[in-house]
Amino acid sequence: GVYKDEVIFGIIVDGELYLKVDESNRAEYEKLGSAPFVYTAKGGKKLTMSYWKVSAEVLENPEELLRLAEQSHLINKNRAKKKGKR
Repeated sequence: GVYKDEVIFGIIVDGELYLKVDESNRAEYEKLGSAPFVYTAKGGKKLTMSYWKVSAEVLENPEELLRLAEQSHLINKNRAKKKGKR
């Protein structure tokens, strides 16, 4: 997991970075041609997480990567506040 201030906002799987996405930023990731992280659970069921792959284009642009990372951090930070965790 990728954390800031004890709040997870990204994951790294097989060398790929995925950032937290919700309804506030999903369209932006779709426009970039991204897709969510999907894994196979026990029993063969496919599960889709709300973490979307960061494109090579974004990884090569530090300012854009930072902007998207900050968005993702705020999504989970606000979510944790609503749940009373922070």
